[in-house]
Amino acid sequence: MSQTPSRRRLILASLGTTACSLGLFRAVNDRLHLEVVHQNVPLPPEHKHLSGTRLALLSDFHYDDFPAPQLLEEVKQELEIINPDAVFLTGDFISSEVAAADELARALGALPNRHGIFACLGNHDTWHGPLRLTRTLEKQGIRVLSNQSTKLEGMTIVGLESAWAGDPACAATLRGVSQKEAVILLQHEPDPFAHYTDPRILLQLSGHTHGGQLCTPGGNPLRLPYLGTQYVHGLHHRGNRYLYVNRGLGSSVIPLRLFCRPELTVLNLV
Repeated sequence: MSQTPSRRRLILASLGTTACSLGLFRAVNDRLHLEVVHQNVPLPPEHKHLSGTRLALLSDFHYDDFPAPQLLEEVKQELEIINPDAVFLTGDFISSEVAAADELARALGALPNRHGIFACLGNHDTWHGPLRLTRTLEKQGIRVLSNQSTKLEGMTIVGLESAWAGDPACAATLRGVSQKEAVILLQHEPDPFAHYTDPRILLQLSGHTHGGQLCTPGGNPLRLPYLGTQYVHGLHHRGNRYLYVNRGLGSSVIPLRLFCRPELTVLNLV
């Protein structure tokens, strides 16, 4: 059936609008554009022996929603250059399907490091199969800490359960740690940082917020999760205690990040 010139113009205009919309979507969608953030963390004088320690932080993979193996490969290439002393993973490996963690765990277990890879679980991990997920990660050499601590090159790593979905026991977990020890605390949600006053806690590492995932051009989040509203991303401090909130590597609900790129954090203790 032949088309009138006006109908042809309407179809072409519609196609042009669709093409422009798709092009704009690709241009502003930050989902696959990794940002490597280098952040110095000041040390108090009593822990100056840790100066020069380099830590890598990743979080919020949500690998069953929108897997991004190319991002993991890019992270691996970056860490081959950086050669961190340790890699920390602060939860939400999956959204609901634990089986998706098999491929993810293999990739994470292969990340370059000098002294180990350590993890805590997020709220989604805790809701949908924490024991199986823990086994999957530990099979790849990743130490999962659930209200547990372990020693690492002059410091103690403490991993707490999710504050939303688990039963974190900060005081009890710290009970056996020397009063002179420097503690790196892993917990998925950042907001409990305001309530942890133990002076041994040098640095808390968290994720959970995705940095907002969808932000305005000025970087202001359109929505934030429970226990992720006080500290959205980046470095924060209360006295000599510091918190770093990673924006996450993955995306959840929709395959879109706006003005909020996935993040690999490199923390330098100085």
